[in-house]
Amino acid sequence: IILIPEKINKIYFSFDTTMAENFLSNIDSTEFTEEDLHLYYYYMGFLHHHLGKVKYVSAPKEALIHFFAANKYFEKAIELRQEAEYYALLSSSYGKTASLSPFTAIYWGWKAKSEMDNALASDSTDSKVLLVAAVHLMHLPKAFGGDRKKARGLLNKSLKNALPKNNKLINWADKSEIYAYIAQVEILDRNLDLAN
Repeated sequence: IILIPEKINKIYFSFDTTMAENFLSNIDSTEFTEEDLHLYYYYMGFLHHHLGKVKYVSAPKEALIHFFAANKYFEKAIELRQEAEYYALLSSSYGKTASLSPFTAIYWGWKAKSEMDNALASDSTDSKVLLVAAVHLMHLPKAFGGDRKKARGLLNKSLKNALPKNNKLINWADKSEIYAYIAQVEILDRNLDLAN
């Protein structure tokens, strides 16, 4: 299982959906010890979440199927291990489910908020948690708690707290990804000079 995070990292930064789908079908839960089984659910959830984000605009129905799958896998991971990153990813997946489910958006939105609260309670300094919290604030309408100024603050804090690599976890939320979101906040606020 040591090579799995490395392969997922390549998929994450390539946006290659075929590679992601093929790799999903090759991850075997029987290769994981009971102690590491939470990682199986984390990897599967991460890949489904990633595929949902990549297909979000071009194939929203497919994306929603992936988010539903990601929700289930992250929920199972949390049953086995209460990691701040797992809560944050589940929050993100619930949030994406909400945005593609107009009739049940409020239900999924509250679930996303609840899991983000769990993530922040678990570790309010984790750069991955801070990044997901910032993305929520960037894209939520003000009426539902969106706040780009707060998002900026969280992204800057995330940048300072970028974590060293862990060979069992997927190394997302690195400095380059955080900078990309900082630029996105400025673009959303029409501060194009600051987005450079």
